[in-house]
Amino acid sequence: MKISENKNLKKKVGSSSCTRGVPHLNAEQHRRLLNILALEIELKTITGLKEKIKSFDDLYKLYIKGNRIEKQLKDLYKTTSPKEILMDMTEKSSN
Repeated sequence: MKISENKNLKKKVGSSSCTRGVPHLNAEQHRRLLNILALEIELKTITGLKEKIKSFDDLYKLYIKGNRIEKQLKDLYKTTSPKEILMDMTEKSSN
């Protein structure tokens, strides 16, 4: 799964919540969701900064940080689509 495929997780989770009600997540899955959203925002910020920064050293630091965030997101996703992520979280919360 590519990280860029899940850039709209926040929007998709929000729209899913409106159609099916608020998902009931346990503390662990709620933390997972918030971590994904926070990392997505940080990655978006880094991407925007890469376009504005001209210093090679600073660009390299952003590249390294961006790769670290993408790895963390990959570990948090565990599935292939935002819908499956939400279903997985809901299922794990009901157990």
